[in-house]
Amino acid sequence: MEKHLDNYGTRLNRASVSEYKLFWSGYRVLVTLSGTVVAPFLVQAHRGFSSMLSLYEFLESGATGLILSLGSTYLYSRRKAAESLDMDWQNQLNFMGKELRMEQEAVVLERETVKRLAGEVTDLKKTKRTPAEQERYNLAKAALGKLPPEAVGALQHLLIHEKLTFGMHSSSPPAGMDHNKAQDIYSQCYQNNLVTRFIDPRTNHTSYEIAPGMKSALEELLYSNT
Repeated sequence: MEKHLDNYGTRLNRASVSEYKLFWSGYRVLVTLSGTVVAPFLVQAHRGFSSMLSLYEFLESGATGLILSLGSTYLYSRRKAAESLDMDWQNQLNFMGKELRMEQEAVVLERETVKRLAGEVTDLKKTKRTPAEQERYNLAKAALGKLPPEAVGALQHLLIHEKLTFGMHSSSPPAGMDHNKAQDIYSQCYQNNLVTRFIDPRTNHTSYEIAPGMKSALEELLYSNT
């Protein structure tokens, strides 16, 4: 069940009454009454009450002192109660601020943990090459370093079409190249073991295909920076 929080005025009155009762203990009541009522009464009785006027003045003086004492202590208790409530409020604000900082730090830590775990998952998802795949990858990378820049586009074109033929009825060459330029590039790729070449003895057509063992390595290398 949600706890109802009283308004400031109610809490101030409650704290003021508590301070007031704390001040007016039994001993303090006796001391105050002795000083403002009992002692003057005894002195006046010893001297004698010569007239009702002197008795009235005595009672008026004692009552005035008592009222002043009660009133001043009440006002002081209100001040002390307000200070106590303010101190409690400051402590609550400090506690809430500390909790908020702890929650913010926990959120930051959680985000960092999620980011780290996401990176680890990504690393685990990456395909790990076998020793043979790594060797073919190294060979393909070294071969690409020997070829002209146009070889990248030519090999990407061949990966898409799988097979290109040059001769009487030639396939479409890569963008920006004519048939002679394309065939020269593929010939260099053949010499570096990136593609296979087949020359039809009947038609004298030359066909090129990606070397089966190099397809995976070339796909990774040709598209890693695109």
